[in-house]
Amino acid sequence: MKRKVSLVIAAVMVASSLAACGGSSTATTTAAPAAAPAETQAAAAGETQAAAETQAAAPAASTGKTDLTIINTVEPQTLLPGSENLSAGHLIQCQLFDTLVMETPGARSTLVPGLATEWEYSEDGTKITFTLREGVKFHDGTEMTADDVVFSLQKDAEGSYNADAAALIDSIEKIDDTHVAVSTKYAYKPFLQVLAMPSFGIYSQAWYEKCEADGTNMARSENGTGAYKFTEWQSGDYLTLEAFDDYWGGAPAIKKITMKIMTDGQTAALSMESGEADVFFGLDSADYETMKATPHMVVWDVLSNGTHFLALNNGDGYFFHDNKDARKAVQYSLNREEINLGGLDGTGHVTPYPVNPDHFGYDPDWQPTPFDLDKAKELLAGTGYDGTTIVYKSANSSWYQNPAQVMTEEMRKAGFNVDLQIMERGAWEDDVDAKGNSDVWNYMTWGQFPDADADLYMYLHTSQQGIEYGNMFYAGNEECDKALDGGRYSIDDDERFEFYHQVADINEEEAWLAFLMTGCNFAVTTDEVQGFVPHPAVFYHIKDWSL
Repeated sequence: MKRKVSLVIAAVMVASSLAACGGSSTATTTAAPAAAPAETQAAAAGETQAAAETQAAAPAASTGKTDLTIINTVEPQTLLPGSENLSAGHLIQCQLFDTLVMETPGARSTLVPGLATEWEYSEDGTKITFTLREGVKFHDGTEMTADDVVFSLQKDAEGSYNADAAALIDSIEKIDDTHVAVSTKYAYKPFLQVLAMPSFGIYSQAWYEKCEADGTNMARSENGTGAYKFTEWQSGDYLTLEAFDDYWGGAPAIKKITMKIMTDGQTAALSMESGEADVFFGLDSADYETMKATPHMVVWDVLSNGTHFLALNNGDGYFFHDNKDARKAVQYSLNREEINLGGLDGTGHVTPYPVNPDHFGYDPDWQPTPFDLDKAKELLAGTGYDGTTIVYKSANSSWYQNPAQVMTEEMRKAGFNVDLQIMERGAWEDDVDAKGNSDVWNYMTWGQFPDADADLYMYLHTSQQGIEYGNMFYAGNEECDKALDGGRYSIDDDERFEFYHQVADINEEEAWLAFLMTGCNFAVTTDEVQGFVPHPAVFYHIKDWSL
């Protein structure tokens, strides 16, 4: 018997952790982080969605404005789905391209129909057949077909951003004019979440092939089905979009979108304060209080999609290789409250569990090894430590450098001789992130979709050891692999949650990675913006907003 899912569907019922910090006249609203078992998640998701809807609906009357201006401190790289890894680009792609299924604002893992009206799983869970919405038009007026959908998904899967997801896909095929099937190499519970990402947007096959034939730059061109169509891009200055009146979901209230690019954060903040824009992405923590105090501004404290961790290199030739007591000494030396205060100006949230609070598999009740400086000193002394220099390399962005400085001092207090080396970000990525040339370093998980597998597999599975930008700290063992594999291949939510709990316990016992905190990506809106619901990955659909 097959399982049929139509209209409103939850792929993995898990609540989004939504922290909304208001501006001068806005109350703070916080919904509980994702809980574990499926029934708990379903209830929490409903509560989170209700809170988000209440917040979004709060103030009122339309201003009559139809033009929206956004300030972003980062410029997109490309319009083409599958090839963009910057949130600024994903924001634009969400307006231009629809996906087969879409996230629900305020409850990311509750999926609703997009270009597919319903979908059906095969008995073994490895094949999903989508029923396509009929009468959908591309921006050039032509009608979307099953061939366009198959072509787009195949091309999307070839994009660099989708490399991990593409490895799951076995085939993408047209069944008939209104049905497309996607088969995976094994049953993967969060796969619908993958297809909801803007990197799997649908576009016209004829447009793509014409661009290839005449040399049109597809990074600056598009023909999607989204609520907005691309009109202009002045590099380093701005991008503009305009409403697509033939949009299948109805013409949006906002008719024109302008994204201004201001790479200097202070200049961007001042421009927002002076009323030059309606929305601002990229607020620096140093400007947080000033912006909150600015009349008619609402500062949203959006929990990041990544979780900070400290990695202790267990590879051959490094100080922490097979030196568990030394790793445990570091573990006991870490005061997470102090790291958050000094590293993120206190704007983050202490989150010691390996899974991001916004993702499936998170356990808010799990307790880490406590801060105990005396215990750290005792363990280190027991190793016979002779003052050997511990090399700690950090990228020079404040996001990494500031926490590194705090943790360096904490390790020194425990008795370690730490040499902190601050490096230019690109050089650091080449030397450390790609090659693992450091005894210790801090970084972040960054799950592409809200699931523990996306957070942990690449960093803790032994099959990923030595892979650039993956497990370059040589963490993991057979027991941890078994738990990670269990979580990846099971389709039972309760069972998956328990597997990830095992991963957390094993990692804590072995002290490979110390998970620390989750930062916030601030979003600022004026109090005229209606329908805005914070999103950690910036997958916003402006068709749902008004002024």
